[in-house]
Amino acid sequence: MAESIRWESDMAIALAAARVQEKPLMLDFFNPGCGACKQMEAVTHPDLGTIRFINDSLIPIRVNVSSQADTAMDYMIKYTPTVIVADGDGKEHYRTIGFLRPQEFIPALLLGIARTHFNNERYRLSLEALDKILANYPQSQVAGEAQLLRNACSKKV
Repeated sequence: MAESIRWESDMAIALAAARVQEKPLMLDFFNPGCGACKQMEAVTHPDLGTIRFINDSLIPIRVNVSSQADTAMDYMIKYTPTVIVADGDGKEHYRTIGFLRPQEFIPALLLGIARTHFNNERYRLSLEALDKILANYPQSQVAGEAQLLRNACSKKV
């Protein structure tokens, strides 16, 4: 059987897992009729590197905006796909909107992880995520922000 993202379907369980495992939560808001969501489903989600990164680093939950409108409203979702990185209390720290290929999605998630740790004063964990962006994805769209946050973070440790 091929590897796949281990999506959680229950928000309360996902939040509890995020707290216990000390991992950020990844909320993937989608609409079944959305073309960019279908692209994420066809290109990014089945990518082995993406699968392994998400399963190792985050607690992923999929949120269908059609059937889970309350959750979508809680996070003020206007467009899909929207991916939010949140802490174990459900507080948002980073979001992406639209289709991203794996080579941009992973560094964006890393930035979300770094911002979550930074905002929760776990600076060493934040630096680890930022260093991965700068070492492995120096040409990514988030590299500039990663460098700025790394500078601020290094002053805290």
